[in-house]
Amino acid sequence: MSGPIFVTEGDASQPELGIFRVWSHTRATNMLFPETVVPNFDVTTYPLTDAARASVEAFDPVLQNPTRNCASKGMPIIMEQPYPMQVVEENGDIILYMEEYDAVRTIHMNRDAAPTGTGGSLHGYSTGRWEGNTLLVHTDHMNWGWFDQAGIPLSENAVVDEKFTLAADGSRLDYTTTVTDASTFTEPVSLSKFWLYVPGVEVKPYECAQD
Repeated sequence: MSGPIFVTEGDASQPELGIFRVWSHTRATNMLFPETVVPNFDVTTYPLTDAARASVEAFDPVLQNPTRNCASKGMPIIMEQPYPMQVVEENGDIILYMEEYDAVRTIHMNRDAAPTGTGGSLHGYSTGRWEGNTLLVHTDHMNWGWFDQAGIPLSENAVVDEKFTLAADGSRLDYTTTVTDASTFTEPVSLSKFWLYVPGVEVKPYECAQD
C-alpha cells in the first residue's frame, strides 16, 4: 500500500493530462463515509427506512463485516478507498484502477444503459458521459448488498450517480456520489470527497492480509 499522505495541494504543472492520471488520497482529503473514521458515528442520521434501520440495529460489525478476510468492497463504498487510483482510457471506455483490494471499475462511455440480461455484480454496470470538464457516471446492477461497513443495506434496485469534476489546472479531482434506493433511504443520499494529483505516485498491489 502506498500514498503521499502529507500532501495538502495537488500539482498543477500538467493540466494537459486531464483526468487520465493517478489520483491520490491524502490527509487533506475527507473520507467519503464519515462512519468510517468518526467514533460512535450515529448511522441512523442517514434518512433510513424502517427496514434499513432494523438491519442496522441487528448488524454485528465483527461477524458481518462485509470485508472480513479480505473480501473486496463493492459500490458505493469502494470509492472511499484511501489509496491511489489510476484513471485510464481503454478502447473508448474509462477504467478506474484502485489500489485497495486491487479493484477495477469499467465506465462504458458508448452505452446509455446496461445490455439486456446483465446480471448483478460487486461494482455494478456503469455508463458515463462528459458534461464540460465533469464526468457523469450512472451505475446500477449492483449486488454487493451494502451501502457501507456499518450495517446499512443496499438493495439490488439501488442506483448510484457520480460526478468527477476536474480542476482547470489538473491539480484536483472533486467527486460527488448520490445513492438512490427506496428500500434503504427515504430520500437520495449524497456524499463528497476529492483527490489530489501528486506526480510519481503509482497504484501498487494491495496484498491484503487475512485475519
